[in-house]
Amino acid sequence: MPFAELLLVVVAAQAAPPDVSEAPFETFTPPSIGEVREAVSAYLDRRAEVRQEPLPNREDLLASWDGMTEETPPAERLDLLAVTLRAADPAIEDLLAALDPLGRPPEERPDVDFAVDSSDPFARDHLRLIVGRTLVRLGMYDEALGELEGLAPAELIDPATALYCRAVCEHQLLMRGEALQTLATLLDRTARVPESVTALAGLMQAELNETEPESLREVAGMMRDVERRLDLGRSGPKVRKQEEEIIARLDAIIEKLQAQAGGGGGEGGGNSPSQSNQSANPGSDSALKGGPSDGIADDKPADGAGGWGDLPPREQARARSLLDRDYPGHYRRVVEEYFRKSAEED
Repeated sequence: MPFAELLLVVVAAQAAPPDVSEAPFETFTPPSIGEVREAVSAYLDRRAEVRQEPLPNREDLLASWDGMTEETPPAERLDLLAVTLRAADPAIEDLLAALDPLGRPPEERPDVDFAVDSSDPFARDHLRLIVGRTLVRLGMYDEALGELEGLAPAELIDPATALYCRAVCEHQLLMRGEALQTLATLLDRTARVPESVTALAGLMQAELNETEPESLREVAGMMRDVERRLDLGRSGPKVRKQEEEIIARLDAIIEKLQAQAGGGGGEGGGNSPSQSNQSANPGSDSALKGGPSDGIADDKPADGAGGWGDLPPREQARARSLLDRDYPGHYRRVVEEYFRKSAEED
């Protein structure tokens, strides 16, 4: 079915879009600018029907699309569509005006269904994409994924942005399998992906492929996610459960390292870190997001139940030694900074 015809179908109830994994040979290609302009024109006509009067700015809104060509990047078309939707519908204007990508995150997920007629799939799905993209920029990945995960790339004017934003959410929320699948769809089955997006998606894909389950790299990602949630003012049961899981995984990692080191005693004992594996200047190593940049950490982390802070000083020193021996220096700083921030929150 042609793109324009598909977008013009107005139904009260619509079947859920198929998962992209169900169409392994399908390539998602943005529609032509002619099809997009036709879909926009039809949307404006529907808005006039809802208002039961002509849109006074209809011709001006259509004229703003005259400068768009086949060479215009799909992301720019999406930006112009956001302007068009806002100008045609006061409810959409109010919703998007409250979402400042450079401002404070909203306390709740925006209500897209309230702002747009659910029987208009063209406006609804693209508003979800526009809102989801802004929520990603605000670091609200749970809410953004809620907007993006039901969208079908084949029905959007910018499938690359939809897939990229979804992959970012899944990556940040530690949904490794889902993120790898979305990234594969973006990189292998999507046309007109910007070079910058291709590069960033490739970096995410490489990182996910290199991250082993139960590894310190994975735990560091869990820490960053908890810190992000706390920055958003969320410290409920879900965050507490994540914190408990982090403590448990850190304990398991340290026990494993101790076992590998032969269980020697003392503050490092006879198992001092290998000079070949330890940075000559760990304080200057690039820190992970969420960790201190200068490598300075408190001598004693937070006293969380079952956490590193409960270890006696000699065992703390041994744990640091083991982490420094087997991992880059910034991982230890991330661990210590995490416990310091947890203590401040308590």
